[in-house]
Amino acid sequence: MKRSVLLLALLVITAGAWAQGVRIVEYAQKLAKSFTANGLNIETGISADGVQKLAVLAKGGYFPLAMTAKAGVPTVLTMYTDKTYDCGRAFYLPDLKKQATLPVKGATAFSIPPQKKGSTLFGTCGMGMYTFEIRFE
Repeated sequence: MKRSVLLLALLVITAGAWAQGVRIVEYAQKLAKSFTANGLNIETGISADGVQKLAVLAKGGYFPLAMTAKAGVPTVLTMYTDKTYDCGRAFYLPDLKKQATLPVKGATAFSIPPQKKGSTLFGTCGMGMYTFEIRFE
């Protein structure tokens, strides 16, 4: 009984979040501005040495929820936190068997080897409540 109530509550919360997609985007934008204002320099793109840099903000979820990256190049995924106290700190990349407890505030980098075109890499918190995906094209 408790399990079905919990599942129903999670479905309602998820449906509400999807219905309020604009609010989630606005929240992520405010979060990014807040991180920058607090001295966390968020870098993305391909650097001069050919390494692709991706960034995910971890606070009340992971943002962005989905991103597209270039296949076949080495990648560095940096997880940014700022006063993050939720389960998003217990970070896991299951396909790469990489995990870490992210700091309350800071940046933690993960090296990702070149991925095949069409592959998807998933990131999750320790509870599986927060997730994001990187699609390689």
